[in-house]
Amino acid sequence: MPTNHVVAQGECLSSIARKFGITDWRTIYNHPGNEELRRKRPNPNILYPGDEMFVPHRELRNEPCSTDQRHSFVRKAYTTTLHLIVEDEMGRPFKSKEYDLTIGDKTYHGVTGNDGSLEQQIAANATAGDLTVHAWGGGFSWTLDLGRLDPYDTDDGIKHRLHNLGFDVKPESHGWNEDAVAGLKAFQYAAKIPVTGEVDDATRQKLLAWHDRA
Repeated sequence: MPTNHVVAQGECLSSIARKFGITDWRTIYNHPGNEELRRKRPNPNILYPGDEMFVPHRELRNEPCSTDQRHSFVRKAYTTTLHLIVEDEMGRPFKSKEYDLTIGDKTYHGVTGNDGSLEQQIAANATAGDLTVHAWGGGFSWTLDLGRLDPYDTDDGIKHRLHNLGFDVKPESHGWNEDAVAGLKAFQYAAKIPVTGEVDDATRQKLLAWHDRA
């Protein structure tokens, strides 16, 4: 039955759709009842804990078939696309490098693109993973915290993006302590914008361009 859902930390539209047995998350996001959500969150990939959305009734599908034969029905898997760009500490992409991506009990092997990108279909309710890129005679590894990137107009969203870009900012820290401000200033310096130590509009826009360009 239709319901109102409040987004919890770690949830995304794909995982919410799976929770309610809806194959395509667009069924939820594009529903007329979620017009306000679309205005508030124009990027459907990024929600914020506490966001409210309307989840419509799951529609049943009828398949005609004869009664004197056996029939097999295949249910479409609930998946989402993980898209990453992997760079070293100097901002250079890991181009055409082999990688191993582990999500739950599955490991995917592939090769990054010329821009250091990788794309993989994963379970819609995945919340964590591990990525290792094999380059320059060694392995470079990251732990992935999936579905927890908050909107860029929140402090948590800013800190997570700085952390993801390699600046020394701990996302779990409360407020803007001395270390977080230092990391913010380091980003402003690298981005060639005024080094204020404050999250102004110029900083948000530049951070969004650097981080979300994938």
